[in-house]
Amino acid sequence: MRKRVLIMRRGSSEILYEVIGQDLQEADLGCAYLDNADLAAVDLSGGHLIAASLERADMTGALLRGTDLRNAHLAAALLVEADLSGAHLAEADMQGAVLWGANMARANLEDAILRGADLRGADLSHANLDGADLTGANLEGANLMSADLRHADLTDASLSNANLTAALYSPFSERFPTRWPRGFNSGECGAVIAEA
Repeated sequence: MRKRVLIMRRGSSEILYEVIGQDLQEADLGCAYLDNADLAAVDLSGGHLIAASLERADMTGALLRGTDLRNAHLAAALLVEADLSGAHLAEADMQGAVLWGANMARANLEDAILRGADLRGADLSHANLDGADLTGANLEGANLMSADLRHADLTDASLSNANLTAALYSPFSERFPTRWPRGFNSGECGAVIAEA
């Protein structure tokens, strides 16, 4: 059965796309209103979803490789095993999003809001998390190898079994230092101090 989704511009009754099927590669959906949409397994690779609203959307298994999601609203979105590798998520609001096993390798999450997000088993290797808010996020078993955690806030985050080998962090900074969970020893996890 092929799914049918109507995509509208936020604050308007204008229909941008009527999607029948699974392929939206390189679609321009900037400012689109997609709250609660069923986009499971849809291919949005290389698309432009700048400032799109995707709150509570089901994007389980979606392909979002290299997609531009800057300033997008993804609060409580379901992104289980989604492929967000190389995606641009700077300043995206992903509070409470579920990203179990998601591929976010080399994604740009600079200043993204990931408070309370569930990132268990996610691949964040080489991801840019500079300034990201990961307060209370669950990163159990996540791969953060060579991730940029400068200025990131990991207060109350769960990092058990997370791979932080060669992850960059800033213990001292004019902006603010990397904030680790209480009692966490950054010196024992393999993370590396970023050069000024």
